[in-house]
Amino acid sequence: MAGSSRPAALVIVLLLAGCATKEDDGGAAGLAKGASWEEQRQAARAVLARYDASLAGARAPGAGPSAANSAVVSSGLSIDSATLDARGTRMTVSFIGSPEPATQPCGIDYAAEPIESDRAATVIVLEQPNGGGSGTCALIGASRTAVLNLARPLGDRAVLDIQGEPVPVTRTAGTK
Repeated sequence: MAGSSRPAALVIVLLLAGCATKEDDGGAAGLAKGASWEEQRQAARAVLARYDASLAGARAPGAGPSAANSAVVSSGLSIDSATLDARGTRMTVSFIGSPEPATQPCGIDYAAEPIESDRAATVIVLEQPNGGGSGTCALIGASRTAVLNLARPLGDRAVLDIQGEPVPVTRTAGTK
């Protein structure tokens, strides 16, 4: 949500998740318990279905409140903003995450992935935490970025985060 502050608890949960070891969580630190990256993709598809249906004035089949695993949606990273390149296909998203890369004990690397429709692109940020964390990490969030490629130029499509919130997009001069 543009102009709103993110709840401190969300940042704390995400950073603590990056401190678990592979032995603690099977290597899925940063995801909701039992959530997988495919579940995040399914949640993003449900967000798109609801968005597309709302524009069409209809309810999408299977896109009701239970269509997306609420634990997956609530654990996904919110995106603060996005910047689009001149071709309209390469996007850099900004969000709050771990201040350190995964090469550090409590660090996390991030990768972004779009799930696209004709009317919008939902961006999910995938966490790739350090698997050998010490278990004690600073509760500090930092501005981070991740780059993704769209299948086709964004054009007039909306950009949404995993919660279905619109993401403000800065377009470079000449963006398609």
